[in-house]
Amino acid sequence: MVCIDWRLLIFRKGLYVHIILSDTRFGVGLGPLAELLLTLGEVLDMLRTPTVRRFQMQPFAVDQSKVVVRPPVILVAQFGGLRPSFQRWIHVIRAESLPEEAFFVEVELLANEGHGCVLVAGRSDIQSGPDPIFHNSICLDWDDETDMAINCKVIRSSMGFNEEIFAELRETMPQA
Repeated sequence: MVCIDWRLLIFRKGLYVHIILSDTRFGVGLGPLAELLLTLGEVLDMLRTPTVRRFQMQPFAVDQSKVVVRPPVILVAQFGGLRPSFQRWIHVIRAESLPEEAFFVEVELLANEGHGCVLVAGRSDIQSGPDPIFHNSICLDWDDETDMAINCKVIRSSMGFNEEIFAELRETMPQA
């Protein structure tokens, strides 16, 4: 788990916002990982036009036995405004050339350009037959963290007890 600590600093030349990214596991703080220093004026400008932005942070010298930090460390953040969200409707029409069994479609939103964990998933209704027409709309809704990808699987279901992946996309689709 990663915690973000925001501090307002007062220096001779002005006010600054100091952002510290820290690693915590099981309620134990393992120490700071990276930091970012912004002027208060920059933060106020971002509050006037809130958008999701990427900020490059400066890594701290950390104990490599506890955590691995690969520069550049990027913080994806938005100052102010409504909470950003990524919402896409996936319209599942049909799957072709399937055997005479029951299938459903599962759509996943994956982190880290498709190489990370599953953030959210949705499923169609189970249909049967060689060319089932699903006529389903699956909504994927998640906080917008950029660098995400969508994967789609066709899953065979045996009377609702056993599930086996029958087919999936050759490559994940990047977030538009």
